[in-house]
Amino acid sequence: MGAIGSGGYVYLSFVVPLWGLALGAPPASVGLIAGAAALLSSVLTVPAGALVDRHGARVVLIGGAMLTVLAAGFFPFAPGYWWLVPLQVAAGLGRTVAWVAAQAYLIQITPRAHLARRTTGFSVVTGGATFLAPLIGGQLIERSGFGAAFAFGAVAYAISAAGTLMLPAPTALPPTPGWNLWHVYRSAGAMLLRVGVLLLLGGTIIRLALTSIRTPFIPVYLLEIGEGPATAGLVLSAGTLAGVAATLGMGRVQERLGAGRALFLALMIGGAAMWVTGYLHNLWTIALVGLLWGTSIAITLPPLLTLVGEQTSAAERGLGTALRNTGNEWSNMLSPVVFGLVAGRTGVAEAFAIVGIALLLAATGGLLCERRLTE
Repeated sequence: MGAIGSGGYVYLSFVVPLWGLALGAPPASVGLIAGAAALLSSVLTVPAGALVDRHGARVVLIGGAMLTVLAAGFFPFAPGYWWLVPLQVAAGLGRTVAWVAAQAYLIQITPRAHLARRTTGFSVVTGGATFLAPLIGGQLIERSGFGAAFAFGAVAYAISAAGTLMLPAPTALPPTPGWNLWHVYRSAGAMLLRVGVLLLLGGTIIRLALTSIRTPFIPVYLLEIGEGPATAGLVLSAGTLAGVAATLGMGRVQERLGAGRALFLALMIGGAAMWVTGYLHNLWTIALVGLLWGTSIAITLPPLLTLVGEQTSAAERGLGTALRNTGNEWSNMLSPVVFGLVAGRTGVAEAFAIVGIALLLAATGGLLCERRLTE
């Protein structure tokens, strides 16, 4: 179920901007369309995580999957690119909630001593789905059109909802007394007073900036130099595949360096790869650097999940996962919008260089803060 949650997330992030381009959207509007997916989820992910703690991850996962099925079914009928915005809002909430629930389920059923090993295995499986997502999307668009591409996404999430019913329930925890939205947001705010949680959130924001810019704008850049959707899907998938292979070793890296240090070193690689991409104008060099970009994104999921387990108690795992994913959604919402605005003024290549160096500096700052905290 995590594989569909991860793969489906990237799949729709890849297909929707290309559909926007086909409907005539300029780069700045593509950024707004991509960012709209995080509009509701940036606010409602925390309550969704609290629902996981109260009612279990399975119920929440099914609800998120079914919302995504409904939204995906309407995308092909959009008469203009601005109609994609409200559909993105709904689909973004559904796919985020499903992904949060899948991660929370994993952390709920895993003893703390096994977190590094099991989060690494989970990341390898979900990374494999992320590798396939743009590959399938690009081929479906070129061979059968956008209708078939969105139908595939809807069917995948329907399978996810059905398969969730087969998952065994985690050990039940007593319900939180006096549960309400105020209590949920107050608990999330209290978590932010922990320095380790703030570092976790910072790493999450940088990672999702790398992801939310790479998935929609590498295809836009490749279209500018004359390549098609299928080629763009291959480039994205190749980077993800390299990351899946590298993720196999992240368990040992975490044990050697610690989850926080491993996280920010990997993010520095991703920021540098985005920066360098701005100076490349050839398919093969873009694809080669894309291997590093995709690897840095893939290998950072295990340490992030490990940090959630280390920084939260058993009764907070759903809320802690949701808080991390709220950082995801704010980054998902703002990063492509900011990048699109920069690209509208400077061009896509120049925007890669400008935003890439900013993310590299942010990851370096995170590493220095983590080292001081550890010492």
